[in-house]
Amino acid sequence: MKDMFLYIFALIVLYYVFRWFRELARVPDKSERYVYITGCDTGFGNLLTRHLDVLGFRVIAGCFTERGEQELKNICSERLTALRLDVTNSESVENAANIIKSLVGGRGLWAVVNNAGISFPTAPNDWLNINDFRPMLEVNLMGVIAVTLSILPLIKKAKGRVVNVASVFGRISTFGGAYCISKYGVEAFNDSLRRGMAPFGVKVLCIEPGFFRTAVTDYNVAQTNFNRLWERLPQETKDEYGNDFIDKAAQVMKEKIDKIVDSDLMKVVRCMEHAVAAVHPRTRYSPGWDAKLFWLPLSYMPSFISDAFIIKNTVKPKVSVLYVKLVAMVKSLVAMDGKTFGICALQSVCAAPFSAAAATLTTPPVMEGLSCCDCCWWCFLVIIAIFVAAWFYRDSCQITGVNEKYVLITGCDSGFGNLAARQLDRRGFHVIAACLTETGAEKLQSTTSDRCQTILLNVTDSSSINRAVDHVRRVTGDRGLWGLVNNAGISVPIGPIEWMQMEDFRKVLDVNLMGVIDVTLQFLPLLKKARGRLVNVASILGRLSIIGGGYCLAKFGVEAFSDSLRRELVHFGVKVSIIEPGFFKTQVTDLGIIEGDLKKRWRNLPEDVIKAYGDSYLENYLKLQVFSSDILASSDLSKVTSCMQHALSACHPRSRYATGWDAKFLWIPLSYLPTCVVDILTNSMLPPARSS
Repeated sequence: MKDMFLYIFALIVLYYVFRWFRELARVPDKSERYVYITGCDTGFGNLLTRHLDVLGFRVIAGCFTERGEQELKNICSERLTALRLDVTNSESVENAANIIKSLVGGRGLWAVVNNAGISFPTAPNDWLNINDFRPMLEVNLMGVIAVTLSILPLIKKAKGRVVNVASVFGRISTFGGAYCISKYGVEAFNDSLRRGMAPFGVKVLCIEPGFFRTAVTDYNVAQTNFNRLWERLPQETKDEYGNDFIDKAAQVMKEKIDKIVDSDLMKVVRCMEHAVAAVHPRTRYSPGWDAKLFWLPLSYMPSFISDAFIIKNTVKPKVSVLYVKLVAMVKSLVAMDGKTFGICALQSVCAAPFSAAAATLTTPPVMEGLSCCDCCWWCFLVIIAIFVAAWFYRDSCQITGVNEKYVLITGCDSGFGNLAARQLDRRGFHVIAACLTETGAEKLQSTTSDRCQTILLNVTDSSSINRAVDHVRRVTGDRGLWGLVNNAGISVPIGPIEWMQMEDFRKVLDVNLMGVIDVTLQFLPLLKKARGRLVNVASILGRLSIIGGGYCLAKFGVEAFSDSLRRELVHFGVKVSIIEPGFFKTQVTDLGIIEGDLKKRWRNLPEDVIKAYGDSYLENYLKLQVFSSDILASSDLSKVTSCMQHALSACHPRSRYATGWDAKFLWIPLSYLPTCVVDILTNSMLPPARSS
């Protein structure tokens, strides 16, 4: 046994020595390679521009302000090209792409570093509205996509690099607002792009910094933003949090920034430089001690562990249910009369020695003849069995009075939403089924009881959501809304990212992500009033990004939004659950719709792109879709709706429900494997491109 551990240790040491030696090699001819960097006014982008210029690269620096552009021109060599760039403006992005095209010529663009980003407004989610989420998502996520798509042909020509600056908070969502959501989206985009570009010799790398002292983590800016959001809150919300909440939050924020934030930006810049200049770059870089030793390990922990730690280290609102329960428990102990308390304590003290003596003097018959080690194993198995039995009992406990509770479900025209509405109606809930079309509403109404109401709702239209909120408020009265199920979603267009346009991403994100956020934020006061349940339907593809387009990005974002909400709303008695279905036969996975869309995109591709993929690629890709649907997709939608029911009716709903055998036994285990293994397995499922 000892020798085995020595061999394992030796193999680990050899692996790291080999990796270190392999990563030393740098690309030659730096002076002939162009590197395009966004967000170069300050911080990482500014420092990387100067660093790569010293190394001899031809840097194209995208600056948001004229001042930033001029300062870089004054500092750097003549090799530098500085230009104005607003990543949220399509015209600005296109103009920059045209300038780069004229500069690089036939050589192509060696690397793009998507670094531009903002971090405010950041606050508890119930302080925000949908317009607070849009600007950050436009910069941090849509800006990354727009810039990448604009120069991807030039990157392919050079067989170069795409370096996306995400964050360690693209792996664990610890606070409200759009920042974590946008970085989760960048991670998903990065993963699907990496797998799609591998056949063409393009390497796609991700930088995941921890806390560093940049404009993104500036305490004064954060405090100003926090105060501004606090001032606009209604008095009712301020009373929930308490008048001293803002001061406590500011104090905790300052302590955390002073304790965690790293001032050495070169730790990140060196990772960026390695991603650009190394012959064999890594897939992911996690600069910062907090990223490596704390946030990343925490992201792999079960939800209840990460929740407990994050909740413990945040400021509690005045009306926190957790605090109220603790106070009630203490009061019950204090209320015990001295005699009762003394008897209980005396019994405990007196019983302990006798119990210990009995344990040392007697041995159960089943244990006789067993060694101490065997006894320990038996005890361990008994403890596990008790724990499992307790978990199943706790999981089976159901709430009462369902006939007095109201539940709103979006996307009820067909699929999961339609079936869930009918099942919950039979269960006795007052269901408010939101449908996109009048036809869908009429069909559902004809198959349900009088308790079920149907309303028209377009989740991409804030005014439509507003009307739905007014209706639900009138119907529920003082009881509030017990359950909200965010189920509405679309999947098309999906396919290789290179086949997509910006409007294709927006179409899916507006429904699957922005719709979830807008509906949730507007209904949140009614959920808090009822201390109810929020159920967000994500997907197993919110854990593993294996297809291009906006679907995985949106579902990654729903995971991030749900995680931060769950940790915030626990103080108000609202429980948040995520449904993560595998592949099921619904309109989202309809092969006719998906195949029609893919064929249309293929016809619109430039001739050189079709040539790169090969004439038979589309046919093979469509065959793969059919094969996946036949093997993986289940027709039993009740597996998903049963999880929705449990999340709404159980006394102790789970944080996550993975539904479908493929979700449990394939995709979730796959999502925990090293990136290189996942890439090999997922790429083996795709047809080879001609340029592979």
